[in-house]
Amino acid sequence: MSLQSRGLLGDFSRRLLISFMAGLLSQNEDPEQQQQDEKKIQTTRAFIIHPVHSTMFAPETLFKDLLGCQHNLDDNKPNETMSELQALNLLDRVELLPVHDFSSATQAIGQVSDAISSIREEHRCASTGKEDEDHSEEYGQPPTILLIIEGLDTMAEDVIHNSNAMRGSAILTPVLRTLTHLSRTHTSFLSILLVNTTALGSFQQHTQSQQISATQTSPGDAGGRTMTMATAGGLYSAFARDYTQGKPHHEGYTQPLLNTLLSRTLDQGVDTHLLLQVRRRGQTLVEVIKDRTGDGLGKWCAWRY
Repeated sequence: MSLQSRGLLGDFSRRLLISFMAGLLSQNEDPEQQQQDEKKIQTTRAFIIHPVHSTMFAPETLFKDLLGCQHNLDDNKPNETMSELQALNLLDRVELLPVHDFSSATQAIGQVSDAISSIREEHRCASTGKEDEDHSEEYGQPPTILLIIEGLDTMAEDVIHNSNAMRGSAILTPVLRTLTHLSRTHTSFLSILLVNTTALGSFQQHTQSQQISATQTSPGDAGGRTMTMATAGGLYSAFARDYTQGKPHHEGYTQPLLNTLLSRTLDQGVDTHLLLQVRRRGQTLVEVIKDRTGDGLGKWCAWRY
């Protein structure tokens, strides 16, 4: 992946994180409500697992992006920029977990899983107090949590290079099951975002349209769907072109994006799959190429940061 492509992927991924964090800022002028919103910020957490040498989610970059973020406190007022104090308060809720390889990434995921369970248990105890546990839902949901994992696909590829594709897929499957279990168990307050740094599609596709990443969210239940050779790589871009036959795109010449065992394995537990791609004229597009739970499939927009 080129530096430009990685920069675009970083901008897009951070925008999702910044939007999540900026949404925690108080939208009310009522002092009591503001106090409740401030308490919400103090209990919200964002965990980011990233390669140790990556600067995509570097604290200084996140701080700069937060300061440049505009948020609307009132529908009848213009957007306002975030103050340094607000940005620092939000950054305090972000925990970075640098990892060296796939094995350490697996350990970090287990660490986050334990932390999420502890947060939920603390919330349950604080909410119920001496009340019966059956009434715990009356006290609201646990704090909102966002888990971001950068480069899981690249780290799994390193395993493949040192062994083979079957081993890479074999070690990836238990990790995806763990993420699926997390998202299903804590579905009311946990979101999971996988930031993939390996391009999708064939080499021919990359020469025509540089499809630089798949950003994947919220792993869910992959059961109930039979994978066949015809559908295993069956994710397509509406902008795909196959020029290998000297012909423009039409039915029968569209190439699937998931053309490796690793990419198909990684996609099985994903609910929503976003494709970030750079066109020949430098235009960047974001396209929904998979949406298991909603109706977003096929929707796209131009990305301007």
